[in-house]
Amino acid sequence: MASRALIILFIALLWLPTLDSRWGWDRCPAPNEKRKLANFPDYKSLQNMGPYVAALERYFDDHFGFRKQLVRWNNDWKLKLFHESPVSMAIEGRDGWLYWAGDGMLANYEGSTRLDEQELNDWRKLLETRRDWLAARGEKYVFVVAPDKHSIYPEYLPAWVVKSGKPSKLDQLLAHMRAHSTVEVLDLRPALIAAKKAGLAFLQTDTHWNSFGAFFIRTTIALIISS
Repeated sequence: MASRALIILFIALLWLPTLDSRWGWDRCPAPNEKRKLANFPDYKSLQNMGPYVAALERYFDDHFGFRKQLVRWNNDWKLKLFHESPVSMAIEGRDGWLYWAGDGMLANYEGSTRLDEQELNDWRKLLETRRDWLAARGEKYVFVVAPDKHSIYPEYLPAWVVKSGKPSKLDQLLAHMRAHSTVEVLDLRPALIAAKKAGLAFLQTDTHWNSFGAFFIRTTIALIISS
């Protein structure tokens, strides 16, 4: 009896995606994939059967039954069970904070990647060229670096993200410019760290500062430019 019930359940599960494709039982909101899902391909001739079958497979991958619900469950399980963000380039920190992990952000925060002497000199020459070009036209040049969220709110990073004790690339550049150039380089980190004492300066689940943090940034830049 148990074996028969298991067989019936197995067959029902096999048919569920087909039934959903026909009757639309999956009421879960569509995931925000930021792309257009594949359309059903047009059959042209036997000579184009290869591309047609490939296009048909892409359509099935985007439209099989209960796909929206399965994607939602997959994302929820990744986040709640494994503390892994469904977005491949994001990591979950403490208290629900999210951080961007692409483009070597974590390695830069930890200090495990470095600028060599040639790269520092190339940056200095580039900034001086821009400064001199604007000065010849009566304009002031200030090089502003937008700090990442990691350097302003490191307290919410996962416990396994640990600084190496070495300066970051930005700290390297700042030290090099102070020692070898007169180009004005503005470090916004102190302003944002001061701002967060009065209120939240960054979005908890985004990489950008919020309107409160932006107010401090605009004020700081305006004071530097007007001085």
